[in-house]
Amino acid sequence: GTEGGRMLLWDGNLIEFEISRPGGQPCHAGNIEVLRLEAGVVMSAGHDGVVRTWDVSLIEAAEVNEDEPIFEIDPLSEQVVGDGEASTMIINMVPAL
Repeated sequence: GTEGGRMLLWDGNLIEFEISRPGGQPCHAGNIEVLRLEAGVVMSAGHDGVVRTWDVSLIEAAEVNEDEPIFEIDPLSEQVVGDGEASTMIINMVPAL
């Protein structure tokens, strides 16, 4: 993830594309603190106090324009664990989901 709240899909040492929510909104407001891949979903936890899940199959099947390599996707779910809470609390919450 990025400090700007977007996720990046890497192909080796190169960024293949950037992932954001529809309308160009970042995946999180601020830093993405944790990314976890489990059972066909990516879980992301941000410093914004929100945990979101994303469908891996949709991300893997994404087709993006080389000139603007951004893929917009809605999260499968989101859970607010505390606005502005410390990132350590969020890190501890992700494995419990």
